[in-house]
Amino acid sequence: MSKMVRTLSEEAKDIIRNFVEFGREYDRKELVAEIKGKAERKEEMTDGVIAGAIKMLTASNEIMVVARGKYRKGNPAGNQNMQEKVVALFQKFKGDLDKICMVNALNLKEEDFRFISMLNEISNNLESSIWTLEDFGKEGGCEKME
Repeated sequence: MSKMVRTLSEEAKDIIRNFVEFGREYDRKELVAEIKGKAERKEEMTDGVIAGAIKMLTASNEIMVVARGKYRKGNPAGNQNMQEKVVALFQKFKGDLDKICMVNALNLKEEDFRFISMLNEISNNLESSIWTLEDFGKEGGCEKME
């Protein structure tokens, strides 16, 4: 019988899974350094393999994007209750909305500025609502969303 060989991607994902802890944020460089330091086949562990592993872990919500290049331990979708799934969905939507709104202001018309201003207000309200959802049931009582 031959020994099963793990793919580089699986190895990188396992290293990240064992490294990240709840309540702490990690810079992309920290994750890369940890993988390169602990990988069995260091010379084959390319930046592309690492980027792919991080992307797969964020897609499965095992790690979450906090900001560009910043991550924290997530909660895989299969282990989430309904509240956690909804909060994760809203957080992803808010992140995507923020990315879309990153534009070069020099190329915008007045109408675009008004539109982005409205989106910014919606984004801020969404973030406030996400905080309310995250806190739901944590303080022993349920606050009504305004």
